[in-house]
Amino acid sequence: MGTLIPMGIALSALAQGDMPKMAGSMVTAFTTTVVGLACGLAAYLMSMFKEKWVRADMREMEYLTELTLRTQKTEVKSQTTKENEDEIYEEA
Repeated sequence: MGTLIPMGIALSALAQGDMPKMAGSMVTAFTTTVVGLACGLAAYLMSMFKEKWVRADMREMEYLTELTLRTQKTEVKSQTTKENEDEIYEEA
């Protein structure tokens, strides 16, 4: 919108032959375009950093989940082995 509105005013000024008004409107139009691009670039970079942080957190959570599951699996195996050994000794 910051580009289109001044462009309309510039075209109207061109039709009327008012070159200083047209030049001022064109400067405004191009300035808003550059500012818009700068804002877009800043937003893009911020989203990239945020995505990097989120991915790092997800990797850490996946690692901790796998570690917890492996620990629980090992504990279950050791308990099962102890129960089997107790049954063998009771039978003998």
